[in-house]
Amino acid sequence: MHSDSKRGFLFYKLIPDKVTPFKLSAAGSNKETLRQYKKLIKGDREGFHYFFNLCDRCIYFYCRYFVNEAESEDCTVRTFITLWNQREVLNFSSDNIKNQILQYLFVNARTECFNQLRLNNQGDAEELITQLMKEEDHFALLAIVKSFLIDGLKERIDALSVMLKTVVTMAFFEHWSDKQISLELQITEERVKELKRQALEELNLPRLIPTDS
Repeated sequence: MHSDSKRGFLFYKLIPDKVTPFKLSAAGSNKETLRQYKKLIKGDREGFHYFFNLCDRCIYFYCRYFVNEAESEDCTVRTFITLWNQREVLNFSSDNIKNQILQYLFVNARTECFNQLRLNNQGDAEELITQLMKEEDHFALLAIVKSFLIDGLKERIDALSVMLKTVVTMAFFEHWSDKQISLELQITEERVKELKRQALEELNLPRLIPTDS
């Protein structure tokens, strides 16, 4: 995992008055999230730190699917700087602010990562980026699952049925494809998709994968 001290120094130098951090799983209701969103768009540092502490680890994990550890730290920092710089033009509905902010951050993090890949690979970057774009929704879902796991999802995964727990482990932590899982478990790929969706429902996770994936 990346260094909290590096991120902390950069963010709190940019926006001082550090507030007490908290975990994603401990985040408040949508009412509290909406309150903090209103603070953010008004330039209140507490609102910024609320969403930083809520989403930064998830965004870092997402970036790691595209670039290396050090570059992921930098891309995460730049993503949140963009959130702060664009706070006055944010225009989200009041329903489920947390998911709207997270998806906004995913879009900006993807841009930062692709720019980094272009810098790293020069003329060979576009083909790589085209391939990665086919998997970006899956990467976002994996990032969410991993961040929830660190904040206590393990107990909830252990409470799943044996089949659901097996599919979650293979799909989201061991990165098996639907086809590989179907062959290993001797079930159809459609059944694998169904089990993944069922597991996400039971874990109460944001469903970011398309319905046909």
